[in-house]
Amino acid sequence: MDLKSTVDLLTSITFFRMKVQELSSPPRASTVVKDCVKACLRSTYQFLFENCFEMYNREFQVDPIEAARDMDDHGPRLDSLKFWHKLISLIVMVNDEDKNSYAPVLNQFPQELNIGQLSCATTWSLFAVDMKYALEEHEQHRLCKSSDYMNLHFTVKWLHSTYVKDVPPYKGAVPEYPAWFEPFVMQWLNENDDVSLEYLHGAFSRDKKDGVSNITLHFIHESRYSNAAAFFNDSSIFFLVPKEQRACALQCLRCRYFHTVDAVLRCSIEAGMFRPRDLEEIHEEIREDYR
Repeated sequence: MDLKSTVDLLTSITFFRMKVQELSSPPRASTVVKDCVKACLRSTYQFLFENCFEMYNREFQVDPIEAARDMDDHGPRLDSLKFWHKLISLIVMVNDEDKNSYAPVLNQFPQELNIGQLSCATTWSLFAVDMKYALEEHEQHRLCKSSDYMNLHFTVKWLHSTYVKDVPPYKGAVPEYPAWFEPFVMQWLNENDDVSLEYLHGAFSRDKKDGVSNITLHFIHESRYSNAAAFFNDSSIFFLVPKEQRACALQCLRCRYFHTVDAVLRCSIEAGMFRPRDLEEIHEEIREDYR
């Protein structure tokens, strides 16, 4: 309860200053406490950023060999994204601790100060600036694999969806992070066109070997490469762009995605997997899923 007593004392000092100084517009006690909490969070984030590998190895069970390799790392690098994954883990640790340990104690202003939400919002605002500028620098060099950038994209999306999207001032707002990863998503889509075609050709070859007859639109939902729309959705920007952003989604990503869909479907028609008249119906199904 020492922390609670400290906050109570800070509140008393604030009221005392208001009375002595006779301010016309004195700061609210909750505002003073919130400013102190924000300052602590900024210092915490800065410390985690500057000591990321050391703190991660201390807080989580890390293989000794990996820990030894990390001793030479002291910050983000252009040829690796490991730093950012570790930093996100540390941010989550801080957010959870603030929500579960500090919020129940710092509860003197339940209508004005929510420590858990303030922790998530403040750390995200600081992380977002660093992540955005880091990815801009990565775009110029492209030293990591596109799949590495995609994995980081999914991790950032998870962080935002789990800890940020429902807290002020981000609640109801369109997130900005998909735009940071746009160049790497485009790179990934370009590289995976051939993979998509190979996937469907392989599925068709297996079905042909097993004696499966020509495909009808109804049969798409029951075959080994069943539900073409679901396959495309599972491997596309549907999981990259948040639902609330799809109405005004990055147009180049959307166009690029449907280019891949069209190429795969037309190739599958040539292979006898679909009938030409099925093409538009499949397109429409995918468009419906995207809305």
